[in-house]
Amino acid sequence: MFSFVNPSPITALHPPVPNFTIIPLPFFLIHPKPNNCFTFLMTAQKNIHLANKYTLLDKLYSLMGYLTFLICTPIIYHIKIFKEKKGFHTMKLRKTIGRILVCLLPFLLAFALQFLISFGGIFVRIMLAALKDPGLLKGEELYSTIFALTSDSQFLAGVSALYAVIAALIMGFWYWKRFVPKKRPRRKISSIINLSMFFGLLFLMIGLQYLTTYIVMLTTAVNPSWYDIYEALLKNIGFEDVTLILALYSVLIAPISEELIFRGVTLKYAVNSMPLIAANIFQAALFGIFHGNVIQGVYAFVIGLFCGYVCLKGGSIYLSILFHMMFNLWGTFVPSFLYYTGPSLPIHLGIFAGAVCAAALGIFLYQRGIRNRKASGKS
Repeated sequence: MFSFVNPSPITALHPPVPNFTIIPLPFFLIHPKPNNCFTFLMTAQKNIHLANKYTLLDKLYSLMGYLTFLICTPIIYHIKIFKEKKGFHTMKLRKTIGRILVCLLPFLLAFALQFLISFGGIFVRIMLAALKDPGLLKGEELYSTIFALTSDSQFLAGVSALYAVIAALIMGFWYWKRFVPKKRPRRKISSIINLSMFFGLLFLMIGLQYLTTYIVMLTTAVNPSWYDIYEALLKNIGFEDVTLILALYSVLIAPISEELIFRGVTLKYAVNSMPLIAANIFQAALFGIFHGNVIQGVYAFVIGLFCGYVCLKGGSIYLSILFHMMFNLWGTFVPSFLYYTGPSLPIHLGIFAGAVCAAALGIFLYQRGIRNRKASGKS
């Protein structure tokens, strides 16, 4: 019988320390269904063993492997191109490799910011608590304090939002300083988006919401333990109700910061270093890795490809930010009864076909809107 997996994406990367796991990484991300949350996870060592005994070393090795693949693939491509051309120069190759490595800087900076702000937030809260009760810094009391602290949804959301705001400010300044023409006049809204483009993004978003649900199902079929880990993270987080700060973070703050990181600075550098399609795949792969777990990483990669398409085709980072906000708005507030969770295969095939048609209609409307925008700009 057909088995449906109802995904509830959430992000958390949790390498262990002696008898404990303490890595708060507020990896938010776009999520394909309601009641999804975002934050970082602190859990007991036994949960690490439950999650296929992933250790910090395991995760670092995996991250190094992904990054090595992402770096080496475009480098090998350029070596081949240079060799096929006459006048192969080592200096040109060095410059190309340097440009590719620069593409990783926004990702690494965002990763470092998450560590610093997460640890900083926990440290400050523990020190404030220790001023009232110094005994909290001793042995098991410290571990219990950290565990209780990182189970506080308001604290988790606050630290995640703080990270996203700081990242948005840094990446926004970087993007403005490096890629925005200084003498270009301020663009009107009509020169960025029109009604056809808006509805194109809307239909594309709805189609992808359902398609990503089936992507999660297929990923789970490859290795069910990935979804077991994913569910364990959800249970440890314990988020069920969307608070105001979580909603603001999900719908407004996170889309801005993430689009500036990946479709802003990263994609701009990548386009200057490799072919357009390769650049889009590169930033989407980094976007998937940034989520820190397989289930989210796979569907975030797919969504990242479409966000890159929206940004590149539309010629504005504002468009991918809007698309990301729409995606998160649906995933945060749309009721779960709009998702079929029964065992009927024909119904699932019908939903899948409808989702493909909605996404295709969205792309058609979006491209038509771009043509109309160009035509109105010339007149």
